[in-house]
Amino acid sequence: MTGFKDEYARMMQDFMQGVLPTTGFAAAYLDKFKNETRELGEEEFEILDELFGDVDAYTPDTSLIAQNPNFYIDEVQLRERVAMAIAKLK
Repeated sequence: MTGFKDEYARMMQDFMQGVLPTTGFAAAYLDKFKNETRELGEEEFEILDELFGDVDAYTPDTSLIAQNPNFYIDEVQLRERVAMAIAKLK
């Protein structure tokens, strides 16, 4: 991976390794992707955009997850989705 993919992959790996806490990762990822100015390839954009939706759907609030389990995801599910995104970017 090179350039922007390395930056996103590093952030994701830091999260997976516990360097970035979940809320810190979520805030950083949402901010980085929303403010991305570089042109992304279609495949990379789709991977990162899908993860954006997953990160946006993350909540530590179990009552929200119980109320709408088809939208909200917990930390375990977020980690699964991040792992899939990392694999897809390689």
